[in-house]
Amino acid sequence: MNNLARLEPEVLSRHAISAEQLGIWYIQRLEPTCSAYNMVVAFDVKVNQPLGNKPMEILEAVMHDYPLLRVSMPANDQGIEQLIWDRVYPNIIFSDARHIEASDLTQLVEQDTQQPFDLTQPPLWRIHCYERGQNHYVIAVVIHHALMDFWSIGLLLRDVSKRFGLVAESDTVNGIEFAQYADKQQSSVIDDADESLIFWKNALKHAPHVHSIPLDYPRPAVQQHKGSSLAFRVPESVSSGLVNLAKDYEITLFGLVLSGFYILLHKLSNENNLVIATPVAGRLERSLRNALGQFVNTIAIQMDIDADLTLRQFTQQVQEQLRQSLKHQKVAFSRVVEAVSPKRDGSINPLAQVGMFWERLGGDG
Repeated sequence: MNNLARLEPEVLSRHAISAEQLGIWYIQRLEPTCSAYNMVVAFDVKVNQPLGNKPMEILEAVMHDYPLLRVSMPANDQGIEQLIWDRVYPNIIFSDARHIEASDLTQLVEQDTQQPFDLTQPPLWRIHCYERGQNHYVIAVVIHHALMDFWSIGLLLRDVSKRFGLVAESDTVNGIEFAQYADKQQSSVIDDADESLIFWKNALKHAPHVHSIPLDYPRPAVQQHKGSSLAFRVPESVSSGLVNLAKDYEITLFGLVLSGFYILLHKLSNENNLVIATPVAGRLERSLRNALGQFVNTIAIQMDIDADLTLRQFTQQVQEQLRQSLKHQKVAFSRVVEAVSPKRDGSINPLAQVGMFWERLGGDG
């Protein structure tokens, strides 16, 4: 009996929750069945020999090395905390998919990976392993965004790949522990006189309440997070043309594509006052570059479309506004919303309802 009691997980330490995590946490709390923040990475894996116990051994080693993988986020009388546990048992779900058609397997993976997380119960990640044949597996890794960002997933997957011997080298996961980052952030309050906060209050004071893009369906009174996605590939001839045009205009490729998106939204909505949100890595210190955690922040960029400007002039305006916004990106979006104080509406996101995402996994060249 005593031996069993010692195996019960115990809390090693208690920490603050970061501003970047807070908004995600509240959405999950208000909508427990929401899977909008489930991040999924899937692989089709063929190996030369049975996996045996190696995956579990590697997972246990990774969980030992990275406390973030042993975190839960309960709320109590003191507020919302991150608890780091001394041990957490991996959540690996095995399924026999040897006789399932590929299209049916795709639906099954989508259904399984959309199952919600309870942020009060660790681990805030899980692995679905589907056996397709002898030494052939489809593996889906699901991680809640409150735990880490896509950059971190890239770092973590490269670390695991190295342990499996699939890659010779990978970026070493190091730097500050995320719990320490969150504690430090909580003790560094941004007051109303902060230069960056003043920038955002001025930059977004004329932001429209909601965009005017025509909708296919009536907007529900409360967001349901039931959107879909459409995947497509940009032809190389188009992408290379964009790269060359960005060089000619002396702006970044991101700035050029963002400018094009503003123009598209202007055409669709016939509005000149537009706001587009975009995530930023939030890893402003060197010690954060190869750290695991949810560092991503959101910046909202407001632009006025002037039909008298040339394309070159407009793209350079966008690039300058982007540069200024990045300069002041340290302020958490939740703090910006609080300072700007837009009219709140449960059917929309405040300040920006349209976003542009430029993702790459940590460790990519």
